Amino acid sequence: MRKIFIIALTVFCGQVIGQENRSPNQWYNDFISNYGLDSKESKSELIGYDFSELFLKTSSTEIFGIIGDKMQRIQIKWISINKDINNPEKYYVYGKTRVKSNVCGFTGVIEIKTIRLYPDGIYDMPYRSKVKPEKIGVLFCDCKY
Repeated sequence: MRKIFIIALTVFCGQVIGQENRSPNQWYNDFISNYGLDSKESKSELIGYDFSELFLKTSSTEIFGIIGDKMQRIQIKWISINKDINNPEKYYVYGKTRVKSNVCGFTGVIEIKTIRLYPDGIYDMPYRSKVKPEKIGVLFCDCKY
């Protein structure tokens, strides 16, 4: 029987910039340097996997941002995500956003830019986790809605 490998990847999408005004490349380089990720690019090895279910398992409470002049919180809920069969780096997204009580539907694209794994033993799953993945890593993407 074919052994199924479970890969848990933390999803980071779009331009995640904290309090500082930094470019996405500065943020990315800082993350790669300071969080123990392997310097080896793993995208070519892992791009064949379908990450749709992984994206959908990301808690909606963890996908949010700020929008508008009044800096209002925007919540993002992914409802369906489908991998492009002709371009394995692309996923088509349908979802909804909410700002205060205003809910709107959207469509968009998630494009995988790079995948970096943690070296064995560097990152452990939380003790209550029922998942025991073979590898743990970070999936960096551009999200366009």
